[in-house]
Amino acid sequence: MAKHTRPKLIINCKHIRENYAYLKSYVSPCIASCVVKDNAYGLGIREIGQVLYQAGCRVFFVAYGCEGAQLRKVAPDAEIYVLQGYGHEESAHFQRNNLRPVLPTVQDALRYFESPRNRLTPAIQVETGLNRLGVHLREISAVRHLPFSLILSHLACADEPHHSLNTHQLEEFKKFKEFFPNTPFSLSASDGVFLGRAYHFDMVRLGAALYGINTKPYAEKPVKNCITLVAPILQIKTVKAGESVGYGATYTLSEKRKIATVSIGYGDGIFRSFSPTGILHLIHNNRSYPAPIVGRVSMDNITCDVSNIPEAILNQAEYMTLIDDSYDLDTFGQACNTIGYEVLSSIGHGTRYIRQYID
Repeated sequence: MAKHTRPKLIINCKHIRENYAYLKSYVSPCIASCVVKDNAYGLGIREIGQVLYQAGCRVFFVAYGCEGAQLRKVAPDAEIYVLQGYGHEESAHFQRNNLRPVLPTVQDALRYFESPRNRLTPAIQVETGLNRLGVHLREISAVRHLPFSLILSHLACADEPHHSLNTHQLEEFKKFKEFFPNTPFSLSASDGVFLGRAYHFDMVRLGAALYGINTKPYAEKPVKNCITLVAPILQIKTVKAGESVGYGATYTLSEKRKIATVSIGYGDGIFRSFSPTGILHLIHNNRSYPAPIVGRVSMDNITCDVSNIPEAILNQAEYMTLIDDSYDLDTFGQACNTIGYEVLSSIGHGTRYIRQYID
């Protein structure tokens, strides 16, 4: 009988704190704000919010007012901006928790300032080339008289340092200075931080980089991985040549192999696309033994080939590792034909993990 059945998500708070310290120093004297939307990318908004608040962060960004209400419990005097704007269904969260909306349209801005209930000055998002949310330059004169606390935009191609849209958006963003010469400006999230000082303005918004996701593709990673994901081995069996493994019989063995069934699957946020090229690892005495996935990822289980792992080590093994400092979120994402951002968010939504915060 297996000793364990539930997968374990280990979150390294020390690495998150160190990532923040490094990035804060890198952008100084610019303000280093932190993005903790989507439940801090799935790692726990109250837990991670507290880590970052204790590390000195005093400006945060969330997506919704309900997230801001959770964060306020651990960041009592921080400024909290809400990126998705001001929703009427969330007005109580804004009033009770002193949240600042990031408003995306002229109409939203005018309506917000008309209400005497709205005490805090909001931010306004401006359009520079992403064409998602924001007020165009041609519209901005209609709200230039309003006292915004922040002018914000977002880069479309910051993960491609030489993309021409980066410089285009930078120049477009500068044009808004004519209308708000004394208001703080923020253009860059994690990727934009490494485009250079010109992109920092008064504040950067640190998100993925805090959590160890690569912000500088094809270069040495400047931030530390912050999660380890392991799952218990439920069974190891010998499967004969000619037999198949998993749903749909998509994988047929050409020779006799040892197959381990590992207790994790798409019910835990592991993509089914991890099946063709994904690798699990058995860590023993600081050495990593690879175990390629065979068959499809199912809701609760992954099957992998452990034939090349020594018998003595297999007999002691309890867990297989999916993500760690060596096989990190970016590597995992590439195996799933996606990005580390989506991997972390998907895993973070899993409710069946044993979560362990280490420092």
